[in-house]
Amino acid sequence: MTSRIDLWFEAFQKEPDTVWKDCLDGWRPIPGYERADLADTLDMVFGGRPQNDTLVHLLDQTLTTWMRDCVTWKPEQRREFGFARTIHCLVEVMSAAFRLRLPIFSQYVFDDFVRLRGLLNPLVLAPSHDPLASLYRIVAGSEQYAGKLRNFWFKLCMQADDQLPGYYLNIGMMGLQHCQSPLPKAALPWIAGLAAWLPHAPGKDAFVSKFRAMRYMHPHDPGRWRAWIEPVLDARKGRVDDARLDWWRSELGLVAQKKVHHQAKPIKSPYPDDLVHAMKAFDLPDNRQAAEDGLKKLFDDHDQYVTQTGDSYFFVRAVAEATKNLLDYKQTWIAVLALSLVRRALVLEPWNPVCWQMYGRCLTAIGRAPEAAEWAFWEAIRRFPNNIQNYTDLGRLLADQGRNHEAEEVFRSALKIDPKNLPPRTELGRLLAAQGRNDEAEEMFRAALKIDPKDVHLHTELGRLLAAQAHNDEAEEMFRAALKIDPKDVHLH
Repeated sequence: MTSRIDLWFEAFQKEPDTVWKDCLDGWRPIPGYERADLADTLDMVFGGRPQNDTLVHLLDQTLTTWMRDCVTWKPEQRREFGFARTIHCLVEVMSAAFRLRLPIFSQYVFDDFVRLRGLLNPLVLAPSHDPLASLYRIVAGSEQYAGKLRNFWFKLCMQADDQLPGYYLNIGMMGLQHCQSPLPKAALPWIAGLAAWLPHAPGKDAFVSKFRAMRYMHPHDPGRWRAWIEPVLDARKGRVDDARLDWWRSELGLVAQKKVHHQAKPIKSPYPDDLVHAMKAFDLPDNRQAAEDGLKKLFDDHDQYVTQTGDSYFFVRAVAEATKNLLDYKQTWIAVLALSLVRRALVLEPWNPVCWQMYGRCLTAIGRAPEAAEWAFWEAIRRFPNNIQNYTDLGRLLADQGRNHEAEEVFRSALKIDPKNLPPRTELGRLLAAQGRNDEAEEMFRAALKIDPKDVHLHTELGRLLAAQAHNDEAEEMFRAALKIDPKDVHLH
């Protein structure tokens, strides 16, 4: 009798693309793995086979083709597949490729490394939802390619627990382990990586544990370790705190170890008083570093509240409030800071449509990943289809990219849900005017004025449209009506 796994292999050989699509959709009739994660399933099913096995080769080709297609999907394909689902599948596919050491996939990733880094960076949400880290692991784990990126792995170690999450250290160290020492009898490359991490290590225990784990994999006598590491410590003296250098010296038997007493932080929620105080620092001139450090420290401290109580409500609410205020400053570095907060909120509440909306707004404000911003807005709409603001944000993004037809569809979809909502109606009027569809734009603005006759901006938009068509008398009437509502508006005068 033919087993179910053999039947699955037979179907995969005949129609690999169809079977792979079923796997992505959650249909995996493999005994014991019907509900397992995709990477675990592929690892257990294909992991026992030799590298030159026909089925492994076919899987390698299938995953590589899917990955290459996925990162170049058109907007409608991304919208249908879903933003959160895309991130999850990217992570699972690359995790499987890493575990199985698939050669075609590894070569594709290395050859297209720079472009993939740019495409995947905006998709990072959390350690378990980090396709960029998954990409790095594949190359770092390859003996063939890791040695060609020595300086890159060193940079990951240097930025871990500082500009990058702490788990990037392990990726950097893995890459350095596959690098050859530059000179005979020179120190192992990962020692330099560990030294680069030393200033940002979260504590002595973390640093010492990492060093011991690495030393265990490379057994040498104590004299050899001292000969390698003492020059590194001397070079870092004056640039790294002496207490941190002593962490390493103590492991080498050069200084006595000291006990450190840790005091637990009090439990408190991050909302609202302490958040208001932290936000005021952004209004002070020449206060960028202090403001940034203060806000980061605030949310670092309050992570403990979520950990000990399991209540993420206050944390996520504070992130939403902080992000809204931060984006009002219209400065890129502040938008990047806001994005880091939103990512942390998405870890806690990936189902929250407000988090996805804020994610899209941050990416839009940074201006570097319009495709990822579009995914985020569609995800927000998917989770809260009656929120008009999500449609308005998405429509503006599409209009800014010159995708006028799609933007118009989004604005009109919003008006079908709520015909009296002004923002999408106003944005649609502006879009029509920009395309020279003046009669339709005028009709849209006049309909909006019937809804809110005291809106200064609507009078102004309609006045500009009329003036552009040399309808000066009507334009003047609109501007004067706006001045009656707001006599202090300098631009109207």
